[in-house]
Amino acid sequence: MDKADWAILSKGKFILAAIIMVAVLALPSFIYTGSYIIADAPAPEEGVELPPNPDETLSEGLLFIVLDGGVRDLMLDKDLMPTLHSQVFPNGTYLDVLTNPLTMTASCVKEMATGIPSRPNEGLSNFHPEHPGTQDGWTLASESDRNNDGIYDYRVGIVGDYVWGDLYANNEKINFMKHRYGHADYYQGDTESFETLNSWLDGEVPKSNTKPGVTFEQAPNVIIAHLSGLDSVGHRYGVENSDEYEEKLTWLDNNFNTIFDKVPDDWTVVVTSDHGLTDSGQHGSPDLEIREVGAWMWGPNIKQNYISPNQIDQRDLATLPSLMLSLPLPHAVHGKFPLDALEITEEKVQELDQWNWNSTISRNEWMQENDHPYFEDLTRDNIEWEKITYDEIGMRVSDLAISAIFFCGIIAGIVFIMRKQDFSSSVIKYTAASIFTVFAASAFISYNRDTLALLYYMFGYFLPILFALIVIVLFCTDKFSQKVRERMTISSIILFMVMIIYT
Repeated sequence: MDKADWAILSKGKFILAAIIMVAVLALPSFIYTGSYIIADAPAPEEGVELPPNPDETLSEGLLFIVLDGGVRDLMLDKDLMPTLHSQVFPNGTYLDVLTNPLTMTASCVKEMATGIPSRPNEGLSNFHPEHPGTQDGWTLASESDRNNDGIYDYRVGIVGDYVWGDLYANNEKINFMKHRYGHADYYQGDTESFETLNSWLDGEVPKSNTKPGVTFEQAPNVIIAHLSGLDSVGHRYGVENSDEYEEKLTWLDNNFNTIFDKVPDDWTVVVTSDHGLTDSGQHGSPDLEIREVGAWMWGPNIKQNYISPNQIDQRDLATLPSLMLSLPLPHAVHGKFPLDALEITEEKVQELDQWNWNSTISRNEWMQENDHPYFEDLTRDNIEWEKITYDEIGMRVSDLAISAIFFCGIIAGIVFIMRKQDFSSSVIKYTAASIFTVFAASAFISYNRDTLALLYYMFGYFLPILFALIVIVLFCTDKFSQKVRERMTISSIILFMVMIIYT
């Protein structure tokens, strides 16, 4: 840049015009994509479908275990997890499960808990999700009193990660024992979780560490255990050829050996993952290697030595409390019973399928009445699951298209303003090329975050530091020549642009 270019750049009018132009061109994408990101998935807060036979349960208790960051293929390895493998083969059922495209812990847990499809805004509260206020199977289990004798049929307990605890923080009937100490907690939280699980299965009730004013007198018979150490190990050491990850899997399996022996025979046990991991230990993108997880089930009325050919959606797991414990099925739950896993008569299958379908119809009618997207031509008399699609809420093509169009518009606008202000041709070309290169590089690195993980995180750590150092030098010293300071100023501007696009 020559002196004439610097003189133009120093004018407030040019800077103001550039800012206004960028803001105006970014507005359509901000409104269109922004409203999509912050919107919650519509769901009826009230309304349930009563079970056909409330007094006939398929199970008397439920142990639901979630291994955070459990990679399906490694969990299927009988050499790494022999205890888990021996429970299902020959005694249970295995199902393939597909998570939502966000593959973040909170969004996956929220779907398993509530059965409501995840939306992008849940990625903003990944560690502290909020319950949508709808009814769900776990809440109904904590409130169930079939004979109205004042004694609850089920006592719900949650142990481990705080994500589940945050969802049910306002439910005083649920005993939540928090055992999680941050991202570097590889073993401590899980060790404490197994200690609590052992106590509960032995009939003991340790004092609550999250609700000091509440006394729980009986051990739970509906238990959710979310063990997060595996995810932390995967993030730190990766998955591919990782001795640390495999050792953690085996450690979990060894503890399962003690736990599973204590589970009553009339309980159902489910072991699954919230999401998988890439070879380098990442998640948060819609890659199938992250979305494809498994579910291992055994107990009364569960098929033995069976591998289901049907892949289920992760939010189908939210139907399990209603299905196995004969609880009302909330209309808010957008899920389907995994009936293929059950060893029951064909008549019973049809009865349960009709119950599930009736709830789906009620949900669809609510969607129509409240001007939300719904499925047409559905009736209670004709079960047509093939018409029910599970819209995947992820990155839409239209969002990408609008962003690309208006980004090109921003470059064109900047070039137009610079020409009006008589910048030199070389500076205009350099500016346009620099902005495009920064955007393309950021998009490429983000899309290939797994293979470029080291570069991705290195940028994230060191760009702000380098930017801050240059700015401090420019403000605090005048030892450098004018030419050097000009180059430092240009560098700081480019670094700032990179940080904005990167974030």
